[in-house]
Amino acid sequence: MKYSKNIFLTISFLIFYVCTYSQMNVGIGKWRVHLAYNSTNGIAVARDKVFAISGGALYSLGKEDNFIETYSKIDGLSDNNAFIISYIDKEHVLFIGYENGNIDFFADNNTITNLPDIYNKNISADKKINEVFYYEGYLYLAMPFGIVKIDVSRNEVADTYYFRDSNGMYMNALSVFVMDNNLFVTTAEKIFKAPVKGVNLANFANWQELKDIPAGGNIKSVTHESKIYLLQTSGKVSVWSDNTWITEAYSDVMNINVSNGVLFFIRDKSIEFSQTLTFDFQPQMVVYDNNSSKIWIASPNDGIGKISYNNVNERDYYKPKGGPAVNDIWRMRFVGNKLFVVSGGRWDVPYGTPANVMIFENNQWTNVLQSDIQQLGVTAHDFVDIAVDAADNKHFFVSSWGNGLFEFKDDKPYRWYHSGNSNIENNLVGNIAFDNKRKLWLSNPMTPSFIKYAEELPAGDYAIKPVTAASSQSVWTTSDILIDNIDQNYKYLVVTRGHFKFVAINDKGTDDTGDDEIFMTSQFINQDDRVFRAEHYMCGIQDKITGSLWIGTTSGPIVLPNPRNVFRSDYRCQSIKIPNNNGEDGADYMLQNEVISTIVIDGNNRKWIGTEGSGAYLLSEDGTETIFHFTADNSPLLSNWIRTISINPDNGEVFFGTTKGLISYQGDAVEAKESFGSLHAFPNPVRPDYHGDIAIKGLAENSVVKITDVHGRLVFETFVKGGMAVWHGKGIDGKRVASGVYLAICNTMDGSQHGIVKILVIN
Repeated sequence: MKYSKNIFLTISFLIFYVCTYSQMNVGIGKWRVHLAYNSTNGIAVARDKVFAISGGALYSLGKEDNFIETYSKIDGLSDNNAFIISYIDKEHVLFIGYENGNIDFFADNNTITNLPDIYNKNISADKKINEVFYYEGYLYLAMPFGIVKIDVSRNEVADTYYFRDSNGMYMNALSVFVMDNNLFVTTAEKIFKAPVKGVNLANFANWQELKDIPAGGNIKSVTHESKIYLLQTSGKVSVWSDNTWITEAYSDVMNINVSNGVLFFIRDKSIEFSQTLTFDFQPQMVVYDNNSSKIWIASPNDGIGKISYNNVNERDYYKPKGGPAVNDIWRMRFVGNKLFVVSGGRWDVPYGTPANVMIFENNQWTNVLQSDIQQLGVTAHDFVDIAVDAADNKHFFVSSWGNGLFEFKDDKPYRWYHSGNSNIENNLVGNIAFDNKRKLWLSNPMTPSFIKYAEELPAGDYAIKPVTAASSQSVWTTSDILIDNIDQNYKYLVVTRGHFKFVAINDKGTDDTGDDEIFMTSQFINQDDRVFRAEHYMCGIQDKITGSLWIGTTSGPIVLPNPRNVFRSDYRCQSIKIPNNNGEDGADYMLQNEVISTIVIDGNNRKWIGTEGSGAYLLSEDGTETIFHFTADNSPLLSNWIRTISINPDNGEVFFGTTKGLISYQGDAVEAKESFGSLHAFPNPVRPDYHGDIAIKGLAENSVVKITDVHGRLVFETFVKGGMAVWHGKGIDGKRVASGVYLAICNTMDGSQHGIVKILVIN
């Protein structure tokens, strides 16, 4: 009994300890998604739930309890970016078609069955599914190359009907349905039909073209009461009845669909059937549920709309709460545990993306929308970078590629700097960064002074001044501005577009730029005396430990050691060499064929590298070893096109901003602390159902961690550079340790810091 009491007290203490100190949200190696649900465009009504798609993300609403669930690869889906959904009532299953042609069947009992045949098929056509139609055990998919017939019960492709025009090009099948025992297929210009049974539909000669269809591009067609309703690009709907076309029977139609015997016309901010429903938004889709006498609609911003069929003024809307404003992520920066995210973009010209600032702190999102920023007198677009005041993380600046520079105070829009009220020229502001004197440095390309800085005036506003030495017109688009962490007189500019690819400037620590040094180049010589030349330099970051610059290019990464020496004629960059295993002692350059879009450095000085098309890599400290390579195929990563990566320095969570949204991965490295004052472990206690890694956090730099039992027997030992050690919960024999209390004994290599953490393991 005494032992049990001690264990109880230990558990109680450790639970309190974890609640007080733990900052991890998931276990090491686990993922979580951070998606916006502000663009709902598709719904499907199941027996107990209503499913919806918003920006490729799937979620559901309980019909009775209004409980909202979200789904992703983390929850068992086979892919990302759901494109179309349809509930098959007779099969008790939700059909999910993904953007890449992959398919899941999500059954009412929550089992998920994958059908990857279309995704895996080698075909020179898009694989997005335009429409689905269920008929007698088979699902017919309208696709950009024809029709795919799926046997639902056997979960296999039963047949494929390719549609080609007279030139041999695929015809895009927009709609498919069965009427009067015939299968009808609508393409952009034609409608075809063939008997649904009894003929070889794979032989295109067995398909008959409907004659005399109205001229104009087709969008889709539906069947209702043995008639065909054809929607065309003009917004007009023609009706085919008794082999005769009634042209332009309806006009100003944006979409049509039939649900449980009800024909719906979606018009500008309205839905028409036997009644007319009006809205202050544009409905995307409508479904009638005759079991509950409810009309369900897809509302872009409000989510799933529930309307009583018998009282259309009775309306409620539901969607997941608390996410970012949009899934269009361009740039992210962590300051402490506060993440700043902006939406936008640029290349040679602005993208025209609505500007939003999204802030993630303490697991809560705060969104500053384009509409909020309009109070400054501008409809802002294309935010591309963030710089946060080290003295106040609620005070920050955001640059816009087309609208100048924006200042925020208390996380709210405060002031707008532009060509009309400052020395900013052309309003194309690229990258921004604060130095340790709280000067804000900014790139303003394609101007006589492509580097400028902003100083705070006594009145609180900022005066923007040019660096006259940076006077070349040959810098067009920039991707990073870096301030040297050893000597802040040196600034570096990574140039994405321009005659020059890299710029270094030494301002000598004075505002008088008459003695400034400037270096500009379009190429480097590497350690093998080979010319390194890349079409575009995409990103850059400085290694805090070595001081080297890591530059990402369209030909892989390069390293600039001692970058303050680039002014010297004998300067050499370093290409990262890895053995090529060809038996000739040769070497290749790491990721030399990849477009490197972003680089960040974790607490163990390892390099996370994002690419355009190949996912994300975690490289060793010197870049010669690949530790992880995450792709959308082998991980929950939302897309292989990574725009930006940022790491929470307090807990090591790695955030990936992709072209399809934001997702994070719990890494195993955090920045080192100055002392062991905040030592703790996660999870703690380690319960029987937990089989992941155990993190010991709050370490000082260069620490040795030894795990022992209470009798002092060594169980595990490791050395870490950063602020977190990882124990796999196993002993020297490789087996999970027995239940009990274990001690993490932590010491710095120089012996100046010491600490102990108790970890309770329960089996």
